[in-house]
Amino acid sequence: MNSDERIVGGTYHEGRIVLDRPVKWQEGTRVVVQLVEERRTLIDGVWPADGSPEGEAEILRRMQAAMPCDISQEDAKAFAAVIEDLRRFHKEDMLPAGMKPIT
Repeated sequence: MNSDERIVGGTYHEGRIVLDRPVKWQEGTRVVVQLVEERRTLIDGVWPADGSPEGEAEILRRMQAAMPCDISQEDAKAFAAVIEDLRRFHKEDMLPAGMKPIT
């Protein structure tokens, strides 16, 4: 069973868990149910992945419902600079001792 088959989201409705997509589990398979905060629903394997129009519509609905990230231009530039520093560090870190990266 691959990871897509092991993780699936669902919604509690009228006393039952309604899964977001069909699964191919054997009858009687034991599962663990864990509550997820509404803002934390972007978990690998929990999004409908069956390619159906309903699944695609649900993905779009969840994306549109996500709170936008307000970030200033200054913070965005600072973040980009940190990412570039990390890239440079990891690039240099992967080279054999004494070698310089090509810039």
